[in-house]
Amino acid sequence: MAGFRAAKQSAEVAARALAEQVAGQARYEREQWVRQEQRQVYGAINRAYAELATALSALHTALAECGPMQELVERVEERRLRLSVVVGPTAMPGPEEVDDVARALIGATDAFVAAYRELAVLPRADESVRLDAVRERVAGRRADAHACLSNLSAACRNVLLRQGDS
Repeated sequence: MAGFRAAKQSAEVAARALAEQVAGQARYEREQWVRQEQRQVYGAINRAYAELATALSALHTALAECGPMQELVERVEERRLRLSVVVGPTAMPGPEEVDDVARALIGATDAFVAAYRELAVLPRADESVRLDAVRERVAGRRADAHACLSNLSAACRNVLLRQGDS
């Protein structure tokens, strides 16, 4: 009888250890999956921002050369919307600290694009005084957007590094 009890206890201990090992492995695999998803989304945000910056640069060049702008303004708007989709609530796998700075980036880029749109319209209106004010606003909005991108990059890096320690 004692031998049976000892065998039963050993089997129970082994079953608990196996269950803990399986649960630990499942947690590890889930964490790895979340980290991979976060890397993909964070990379997609950076790519979308880079595409927007490229479109804004082309628009800036066209403004300086007084070239055709309608297509470039549309491209900028398309890139702005793409960035908004990439940062959208269904795309962001968290955590909240990254979500918050990503939303701040969207707000800053929206303001930056709006200032550029205003700049694209003004030269035709021939308002040089107002044009200087809009150029200042564009420069300020650019700085805000770049600061938000830096904050997002830092938050993403912190999350990924912190997860790597766990």
